[in-house]
Amino acid sequence: MEWSRLDRVDVVVAGEIVDITRRDRDALLQRLCFVAGCERIRKTLEAAGDHAQVKLDARERSRLRAVLEDWESEGFPPEGMASLHVALVRADTDGPPPFAR
Repeated sequence: MEWSRLDRVDVVVAGEIVDITRRDRDALLQRLCFVAGCERIRKTLEAAGDHAQVKLDARERSRLRAVLEDWESEGFPPEGMASLHVALVRADTDGPPPFAR
């Protein structure tokens, strides 16, 4: 499925740009509502406009990776999250993240 540029959000993970759909971003935002310590990630994702990229620092990347891995254990998140998860794993030089909840 080809996405319109307006339906995408660019997430920068350690210099790598990962495109996710706004629908996937919205699902992720809902998920992040229930995870402590993810407020800044949520605000950054919410503020992402048509031309803004979401940039995550190392701590945010680790936290987001933990959230996606927790989500996966319950049934993998939307399809678009797979590429984001792979980029987060590649960028994580500190090993596996702590449990997100």
